[in-house]
Amino acid sequence: MYHLNRFSQRLSLSLIVALPLSFGLVASQAMAASSEYIQLLEPIQQHQPEQMTAQAIETLQAANQSLSSSWLAGDLSLNIHHENDALTGAESAQTWALGAEFPVWLPSQKAALEGLSNGYQSQLRAQSGYLSWLASSTLRGLAWEAKKATIEVDLAASALEQSQALAERVQQKVNVGESTQLDLLLAQKSVLQQQTNLVQKQGQLQRLQSQFTAWTGYEGLPADIDETALAPISLTAHPQIVWLSSFLEVAQAELAQQKQQKQAAPTLYVGAQNDRSTGFDNTSLVFEISIPLGVGASNNMAVAEKQVAITEKRAALKQAKFELKRAIIEATQQVATQKKQGDLIQQQSVLDNKALALAEKSYQYGASTLQDLLRIQQQALASQLTLELSNATLGQSIAQLNQMMGYSLDSTALNQAQKSLNSASGKGQ
Repeated sequence: MYHLNRFSQRLSLSLIVALPLSFGLVASQAMAASSEYIQLLEPIQQHQPEQMTAQAIETLQAANQSLSSSWLAGDLSLNIHHENDALTGAESAQTWALGAEFPVWLPSQKAALEGLSNGYQSQLRAQSGYLSWLASSTLRGLAWEAKKATIEVDLAASALEQSQALAERVQQKVNVGESTQLDLLLAQKSVLQQQTNLVQKQGQLQRLQSQFTAWTGYEGLPADIDETALAPISLTAHPQIVWLSSFLEVAQAELAQQKQQKQAAPTLYVGAQNDRSTGFDNTSLVFEISIPLGVGASNNMAVAEKQVAITEKRAALKQAKFELKRAIIEATQQVATQKKQGDLIQQQSVLDNKALALAEKSYQYGASTLQDLLRIQQQALASQLTLELSNATLGQSIAQLNQMMGYSLDSTALNQAQKSLNSASGKGQ
C-alpha cells in the first residue's frame, strides 16, 4: 500500500527538482503499471453492480447443464391402476397395474439443450473479461484523476513556498527602506491567495482520494500507473464485443430450443399388470410410448418472439461496434493532440521561467515593481501547472486509448508489451 502523503512528497520532489523530466513523454511510454496498481482491480470488481449478474448466470448455466445432461425431460410419475367388478359382476375380476411414466427428450431436443448450455458457458467466460475491462475503466479514471489532483496540490504548495519567500524578501527590503509598505501588503496578499488555493486543491484531492478508497479499500495511490499505447486489436476480440456476442449466441440457442419445443417430448410408460378372476390369474409387463405429432401452432408465437430478440441483440452488437470504433478514433486523436500540445507547452514553460528569473533580478535591483514580479510569477506558476497537467493528461489519454481498444489492466498483452519496453529502456541506459 502506498500512502498518499508519501506519494505526494515523492512527486513534489520530482516536480520541483526536475520539472521538465518528471512526467516526460518518453518516460510515460516506458513505465509499466505496477503490480500494486493491477491488484486494485479485484476490489473494484466486487463493487461493480454488474458483478451481481455473474452468480445468476452461473446458476442458470449449471441448471441448464444438469437438464441437458439427462434424457429425462420432466418429472417421473408413479401410476397405480385398479379395476374391480365387485359392484357390477359376479366373476370376482380384478386388475392391478403399477408403473412409472416419464417424458424423454428427442435427440434433436437434447442437442438444442446442449447448445443452450454451451451458450451459457460462453457467456460466463465472456463475462470474466468484460468485468475486468469495466473495472479497468473505473480504476484508470480514479487513479488518473487522483494523480492530477496530487500534481495540483504539490504545485500549489510550491507556489505558497515561493510567495512566502518573496514576502520575507520584501519584509527585509521594507526594514532597510528599499520597499514600501504597499509592496509588503501586496506580497502578504499573494501569500493568502496561495494559501487559499492550496486549501482548495487539498480539498479536491481529499474528495478524489475518498472515492478511490471507497472503490478499492486502499488509502494510497500506486506510483506507477503509466501505460504504453498498444496496437489496436480486432473488435471481435474486444471484451465488450465478446460479451455482447455471447448474448447473441444464447439468443440463437434459445431460438433453436424453442423450435424443438413445437413437438412435446415423448412419454414412456413402463410397468406391470395383474389380471385376476375366477380360475384365471395372469401377470404381464407393460410398455407404452406416447409421441406428440407437433401439429399445433401455439409454438409459432414463441418462435417469433425469440427471432425478435435475436434481431435486437444483433442491433445492440452493431451499435456497440460503431461506438467503439468512434471512441478509438477519438482517443487516438486525443493522444496525438496531447503530444503536440505538450511540446508547445514545454516551450512556453521554459520562456516563462526565463522571464521569471529576469523579473526577479529586475526587482532586486529596483528596475521593476513588485506588481510586475507577482504577475510574471503567477504566469510562470500557471505555465508550470499546465505543463505538468498536460503530461499527466497525456498519460491518461494513453490509458483511455488502451481501454477503448479493449486492453484491461490485467491484460497479458498489455503487461508483456510494457515489460519489453522497460527491458529495452534499461539496455539503452
